[in-house]
Amino acid sequence: MGNRRISDDLKRPALRMRACGRYTDPEVIQVMGISRSTLFRTAHRMRRTGSVAKAVAIGPGRPRKLMHADCPYLLALARHKPSLFLDQYAARS
Repeated sequence: MGNRRISDDLKRPALRMRACGRYTDPEVIQVMGISRSTLFRTAHRMRRTGSVAKAVAIGPGRPRKLMHADCPYLLALARHKPSLFLDQYAARS
C-alpha cells in the first residue's frame, strides 16, 4: 500500500462499514484499500476526539537549543580562542 495520504472522506465510510457489523475488519481493509493500522488508528482517533482528521501541527518544529544572542557570543569566543573544545565553551556560559 505504501505511504500515502488517505482522505478523511475515505476514513469515515470505513468506520461506518466497521460499525454496522456486516463487514469484518479484513473486508473493510480490502474494500477501502487502507491498512489495518490506519483503520485502528482512525477508530481510536474518532473515539478520542470525535473526528477522523489528524490534529493540526502547531509551531514551526523543534524548539531551538540556542537563543539568537548565544550565537554571536559563541562566535566571539571561537575567534578569541579557537583551540577550545565545545564542552569548554559550554562550561563558560
